[in-house]
Amino acid sequence: MPVNSEPSSPAALNLSLPIQPASGHGWRLWFSRHNWLTWLGLCFILPLVIYYWQHYSDHLRQQQQAVFQQHADRIEQELQQRLKHIELLLGANAAYVSSSEYVSQAEWQHYVESLKLQQLYPGIQALGVVSYRRAVELPVLLGQLNLELQRRQELAQSAATVTLHPAGDRSHYAIVSHIQPATAQNRKVLGYDMLTNPLRTQTAMRAASLNQPAITAKVALQQDGGRTEQPGLVLMLPLYHHNAPLTTAEQKQAALLGFVYAAFRVREILPAAWHDSATVLPDIQWSSGLEEDSSQLLFASRSEHVVASPSASTADPKSPSVALQQHRHLDWYGQPFVLHIQNNQLFERTWLPLAEYELVLLASAALVLLFLLLSHLNLRRYQAECHSSQLQQHVQQQRQLLLLDEQRQSLALKASQLAWFEFDLRTGGAFYADIWWRMFDFAAPQLNPEPQQLFDLLHPSALALFRQDLQRLLAHGPDQDQQHYRFVSRQGRQLYCLVHFYVVRAAEGDAIRLCCTMQDQTLQQQQTEQRRQLAVLCQLDLSQALSLQSVVTLTTDFEPFLQQHWRWLLQFYCAALADTDAAQHPTTTSQPLQPPLEQIIQLIADVVQLYQPQASANNLQLIWQPQSISELLKLDRHRGWQMACGLLELACALAKPGTAVTLELLPFQTRLTFRLQLQLSDAAAPQCAQDLAALALHPLQATTILQQRLQAARFWAAQLGGEFSYQQALAQGLTPDQQSPPQQLSLQLQFPTAG
Repeated sequence: MPVNSEPSSPAALNLSLPIQPASGHGWRLWFSRHNWLTWLGLCFILPLVIYYWQHYSDHLRQQQQAVFQQHADRIEQELQQRLKHIELLLGANAAYVSSSEYVSQAEWQHYVESLKLQQLYPGIQALGVVSYRRAVELPVLLGQLNLELQRRQELAQSAATVTLHPAGDRSHYAIVSHIQPATAQNRKVLGYDMLTNPLRTQTAMRAASLNQPAITAKVALQQDGGRTEQPGLVLMLPLYHHNAPLTTAEQKQAALLGFVYAAFRVREILPAAWHDSATVLPDIQWSSGLEEDSSQLLFASRSEHVVASPSASTADPKSPSVALQQHRHLDWYGQPFVLHIQNNQLFERTWLPLAEYELVLLASAALVLLFLLLSHLNLRRYQAECHSSQLQQHVQQQRQLLLLDEQRQSLALKASQLAWFEFDLRTGGAFYADIWWRMFDFAAPQLNPEPQQLFDLLHPSALALFRQDLQRLLAHGPDQDQQHYRFVSRQGRQLYCLVHFYVVRAAEGDAIRLCCTMQDQTLQQQQTEQRRQLAVLCQLDLSQALSLQSVVTLTTDFEPFLQQHWRWLLQFYCAALADTDAAQHPTTTSQPLQPPLEQIIQLIADVVQLYQPQASANNLQLIWQPQSISELLKLDRHRGWQMACGLLELACALAKPGTAVTLELLPFQTRLTFRLQLQLSDAAAPQCAQDLAALALHPLQATTILQQRLQAARFWAAQLGGEFSYQQALAQGLTPDQQSPPQQLSLQLQFPTAG
């Protein structure tokens, strides 16, 4: 049957009898009178199964909630009990200190050693006494501490061992005067002024004003050198002068003698079972503050992994089947805490009662099988009667459809415009279709074609990849594949083609022929690249417009226009991304995108006024120098605004602090030159030169912010019908404090004006 014959008309094909599969008629039997008894039994049993399922699920859910609540309460009680033990210890410390007029370092050491902190209170890094003194009393306290330590260590009278840190003049000081155990880390804390830390100061003043123990939020212990890898807490208890009235907050502040405190790492005071991998716990997150905050995370555990820092809390175990969690806000010692407890898969398998639906599933499966079996008997009977006639109709219809498919395939190959070529791997010959020669700008097909002609047309960057793919296909397969490659025609046009490979193999498995089709996708590639570049500019300009709206409260005069400009910019890019050519040729833009005109002097003056706060924040001076030009010269308002904002944004980012950014407007008949000059900072000058050189070599590849800003300026200059240029050079003249001439960047736009 020839494939190049013209297709027959649809009327000539016998398609009037559509084929109905036998199963289609059988399905209708399921709802007929032959199946009424089966449906009756199903309607009776199915509601009972659903009711039992729902009742069992509700009861199981209540049991799971109760078990989870018990574990959550136990976790909270264990945390509170740990802090309570430390509070009782601080009460004993306060009683010991208050029982004597002065507690020496030796007495404090003997007392703390008798407490056996390592055995009875693991995790406490230090027990200390803070002396609250006025500025005039500070030298006496430091002298007394140094004298006592010198006697104990048998040092010279001139050697000082305790100094104030951080140093500075303040009205009051809260000096760590006693600290035990006497480790190297703890000795560094002697002389530390707690009032220099806002968090410790707030906690200490709260404890002093309430005459109650107070605890800090998450804090880095001084023993750890200020590092937050191991979060810590500090619990304080105030000390007052004997027989002093403590009725009001002022009386308590006046009678304040100091504090006793305990500094501990959170992880080390927790129950030992929490760190044991054999202990099954729900996911726990304990943080300080009113709401969950990763920066205030004290302790976190996820499934079988236990962590004690925010960086380790990113584990993502498998989600449990039952979603159970509690978010508890706690107020301990005047400090808010957040305790988040959540179910995990391991806890669910170990502690929660899980559903046992085996009997329900078994009964349901038996019911479904019985229903299918009875229905299948009726279906088989009907299928036996209709099978013969349906088979004959199906065969006839398939023959007619096959004829129609062959005719349509013949026409599709002629109209597809695919470039076909073949390589005979046994003889080394090649065949190229006529459309292949025209695709690569050959005047006419050449005699005795060779495979090397295809390789000569490949772009150098794609030649090695094409050879590698070809060797892989011929050696190992697959027998069909497709890849994109880059070609260069005889006239120098770059083509992006999709190549389909078809490998024909002998019975032994060796490749004997390679058949390929090529589809030119250069236009699609160019459109994709244009849309990608336009999307980058869209993101850049929209983010800039959004940032201007966030600070528009400082210049309320611009708020209505900036909102209108944001809507116009969004509408412009939506239309541009839908039709890339319309963005490249502004005259084809739809009517709603046409903005009003505005005097160019006023437009640039408004932009300079808007960016004046940002320039002042960067220690820059914006100098706007308009020339004597006609006040009737106008410019497309939104496009000109976006162009000027983009250049000033770039200038504020690159200009050297303390220098001036000069803006000039030079008229010449019906064209204007807008020039912006700035002195680059020492850090930005080398990177700017590198970016400008890279942009000159690859104009379509803008990767850095500077390159993208320059591309945006070129784009908006084209929208205004003008040209954009830039130049980096050495500035003229040297100031006395400069060793070498500074780098200067000049940005210039020439565009016609509308008047």
